[in-house]
Amino acid sequence: MQMSDFRAPAFYADPYPTYERLRAAGPFVQLGEKVWMTGRYEVAEAVLRERRCGKFFLELVEAEYPREQAHSSAFAAIARMIVNKNPPHHTRLRALLMKAFNATQVEEFTRLARDATDQFLAGLPPAGSADLMRKFAIPVPFSVILNLLGMRPGDSLRFADDLRALGPAFEAFGLTAQQIAAASTAADTLSYIFSGELRKRRQKPGTDLISRLLSVEIEGDRLTDEEIVANCIFLFAAGQDTTAGMLGNALIALHRHPQELARLKADESLLPRAVAECQRYDNSLQVTARMVLEDMEFDSHRFARGDTLLISVGAANRDPAKFEQPDRLIIDRTDQDSRMMAFGGGIHYCIGARLAQINLQVALSGLLRTLPGLRLGDPAKLRWRPSYIIRGVESLPGTW
Repeated sequence: MQMSDFRAPAFYADPYPTYERLRAAGPFVQLGEKVWMTGRYEVAEAVLRERRCGKFFLELVEAEYPREQAHSSAFAAIARMIVNKNPPHHTRLRALLMKAFNATQVEEFTRLARDATDQFLAGLPPAGSADLMRKFAIPVPFSVILNLLGMRPGDSLRFADDLRALGPAFEAFGLTAQQIAAASTAADTLSYIFSGELRKRRQKPGTDLISRLLSVEIEGDRLTDEEIVANCIFLFAAGQDTTAGMLGNALIALHRHPQELARLKADESLLPRAVAECQRYDNSLQVTARMVLEDMEFDSHRFARGDTLLISVGAANRDPAKFEQPDRLIIDRTDQDSRMMAFGGGIHYCIGARLAQINLQVALSGLLRTLPGLRLGDPAKLRWRPSYIIRGVESLPGTW
């Protein structure tokens, strides 16, 4: 197998046959000179917990691109995000961020998710049709994050194009000079916007997340402005993108399994388990990466410092060695993983996992309740995003 297998239109439309070949090929499959991938659940879980693996984002891009491109503002901003930090820097940053996040009570976040869900459902006609991505799945998490940060709803228009341009830089591999330049312009714009928000909060603090990030302190240690700005961008780019994609994927999965959809409509208490099962079945986060921090032997394979290990979350979540009937959506599945790989693993387990679950449950519940007669367009005509990391549709036509 090679990297091009994961960058083809057929793969974007349906990656799971490729994932089956990946698992069958062995615990690790070499895709490049220093790039390996695993799609087996047990191996993926072990790699995510392995302390000899971590993040070398800047080293990765320096090996991939000329110096000027590797040190662009897009890659520099991404390198400052918590997802690309190793201990002890990661330990310090996570402790400070978690202290700010923990101040966001479940009740408060549920209210924000419900308000956003109700707002965008109210904008849909009682009977008609719409692109559910553009009219619901994308704006709902966007609105929730804006309100969480204490920003105006109208600000969403300022972010959409920039986030779209920045997105490819997270994939690191195979970007053109034009893509890197566009991503850097977007990173500069987003940094300027959030730096302005920091100045506003210093003049007039509130109860929003940006105000808490500015005030949080552990033994005299505080977050720097650069750290706050970079991780606010990460919250938008990762949290909004994955949640929106997952809402679309969940709707598609449920409508492709009408019996399970009918069961969920008849018993809403199944919703938390149904959302977890949709994330296992077709998660929006498909791949995460670790760098080998020191020469090591792992599962009978020898890796050198600087090797990249790609963990195929999508393949691991369909591993028949872990899940019975992995290619079926079963909303009350008994072999669910309580700490879902959908949110990564080890020290990099997503700090916003609980908030994302609330957002997904509230939004999906509201949509199913408000549009009980919803029908989706022809599944063969869905246009999937050209990304091997984030899986989701470009648009999702619905009629009711």
